[in-house]
Amino acid sequence: MELKIKSVIGLSGKVSESLLCTPCERYLVYPLGSFAVIKDLKSEKEAFLDGHSHELTCITMSSDGKYLASGQLQQHGIKVMNLLLNKQ
Repeated sequence: MELKIKSVIGLSGKVSESLLCTPCERYLVYPLGSFAVIKDLKSEKEAFLDGHSHELTCITMSSDGKYLASGQLQQHGIKVMNLLLNKQ
C-alpha cells in the first residue's frame, strides 16, 4: 500500500526566498523536504509536487505564475513543472 500526503505544516526556512506567491495572490508555493507544496489560500487545500529524490535547495516561479523550477544539491539540473496542471 502506498501512503499519500494529505496535509503538512511547516516551512524549514533553509532555502532563501522560497515562500512564493502567484501573481493572482491565491496560491502560496514553498519547498518542504523533497516536495513543493501548493497551498490554495481560498479553499485551504494543498497539492504536493514530487519528483525529487533529495531535499530541495532552490525554487523559483515564472513571473506569470505558470511555471515552477526547482532543484536539489545531490543531482545536477532542475525540474520545471507547469503549475496550471497541478492547481485544484
